Amino acid sequence: MRSDKPIWIPTLFLVTILSCFSCDSKKEEKDRTEQNSLDNETSRAKEPELIEESIVPRINNKESHSVEYDKLNESIREDIQKLDSVYSYIPFYGFIEGKKFFIARNQPFNYGQDWFSDNIKYGLLNEDLQQLLPLAYSKIGNPNVSLKSCFEISKGKKYGLYNYETHEVLDPKFDFIIPSNTTSKNIAYGLSENQVFRISYSNGFKLELLEAGFPLRELQLQFDLDGSNPNLIYSSYNESWEEDSNLGSGVMIMPSFIEELNIYEEPIIYDIIVDADLAAEYLFGTKTAKTTIKQNESFLNKITTFFATIYNSGIDGRGYEVDQRKLLVLNNSTNSFSTSELGSLSMYDYFCREAEYELVNDSIVQIRLNKREGFFYDFETQFSYKKISKNGEIQDLSTDRIFDFTKFVPINENHFGGCFGKFMENRGGMGEENIWLTDHLTIRELDIMRNEIFAEYGYRFQTKEWQDYFSKKSWYSPLHDDVNHLLTEIDKANIKTILEMKRKMEGNEEKYVNKRASVYVAAG
Repeated sequence: MRSDKPIWIPTLFLVTILSCFSCDSKKEEKDRTEQNSLDNETSRAKEPELIEESIVPRINNKESHSVEYDKLNESIREDIQKLDSVYSYIPFYGFIEGKKFFIARNQPFNYGQDWFSDNIKYGLLNEDLQQLLPLAYSKIGNPNVSLKSCFEISKGKKYGLYNYETHEVLDPKFDFIIPSNTTSKNIAYGLSENQVFRISYSNGFKLELLEAGFPLRELQLQFDLDGSNPNLIYSSYNESWEEDSNLGSGVMIMPSFIEELNIYEEPIIYDIIVDADLAAEYLFGTKTAKTTIKQNESFLNKITTFFATIYNSGIDGRGYEVDQRKLLVLNNSTNSFSTSELGSLSMYDYFCREAEYELVNDSIVQIRLNKREGFFYDFETQFSYKKISKNGEIQDLSTDRIFDFTKFVPINENHFGGCFGKFMENRGGMGEENIWLTDHLTIRELDIMRNEIFAEYGYRFQTKEWQDYFSKKSWYSPLHDDVNHLLTEIDKANIKTILEMKRKMEGNEEKYVNKRASVYVAAG
């Protein structure tokens, strides 16, 4: 079992909230009523009946999947064979605090099929092959991740918890659950209809409605995964060979906050290489997965932003390495999140490798990436922009200008530099110089940058050179002999900065551009 594309697992760390909101008396009364309702439903939860065999109709194993049981891990070989005579499929197992668990599924899994959908249900069994949870859940996973001694469970898009020590169930009612940063993992936080609840366990699940929303200082938005993680579960049908000492192929079902906040789109990662010492012997699998987060202070009185860098590497015949950038925005007043892609890099982007982002002001995010097939070069540093509204919504900003930055932000000399590569017309053979590299835009490109500001407002150019250049642009309409009254303050400041840069470069352009021959080699 494996995925065709690289997967990223997020690892987020502690974040701080600087704002909160208050509720009026009517809302407080409504909140208390809803909290009591949740508490009552939780307190009525009873220990599940342990059933020796499932009464779910059996799909013939020979038709559903072929298994060579003698090649399965010896620690679960006999168990899987017994369970296969009762259940359709036993995709996962795990050893949690010395106890063995099996996750059963009502349908076999076929390569290319979704792991989770409306008609697929999961259940949980213990080491005695007794049924702890019936095949009624959309997902079961993440032991000891959200809350100590608990599996995260879901029905549809609602999430709850199952305590495997006491067999108590917190029915799925939350949009997602976030762990706390306490070492003991005895507190979690759940969002239900934009209300935040602190979840704890002491002689039963306890829920406390929080009036101030998410306490970001207490959250653990960190999720670190490697093969030695004690909370991993494993692929049951992974074949073990004599020289292969690993327990199996590691599996991680995404925690609800990772998936529902759209930090990482895939619901599951499998083929995690469990034994790092044997990594060189694997044909495929995930070796490393981590994420770093840069959190910005709250702004606009109620918005907090997070920048996530999600890194993943593994083996897929040759090996892969990818990092992905994402923007998360939390509206502290409504407890609602927005997520947006910032861009990604892969192992094939080692040439002109750039991926930077920053919050320019309270509402504008600047992304700097090097892209292939640029406007002027085969490899080219480019900028793009996103706007965050007062409600925390994220909007892509666009313009007809090639150089986006002149429209959205006050620029500086850093906007003129970068990594620019253009293939030679008469390239040599393997290992010979084949590409021209430069570090800075040319004077000609600065002239285009300045004049396209005027062109966007419909300026009627006086010289044939620029008339010819902009007449080829579908968006250009010559309407005015003077557009100074249409320019924004940002436009005016940036025109001044461009002219200052041009004056510095005149007579010294070669030093700035630094054109040199290089060798570009890409895996093919």
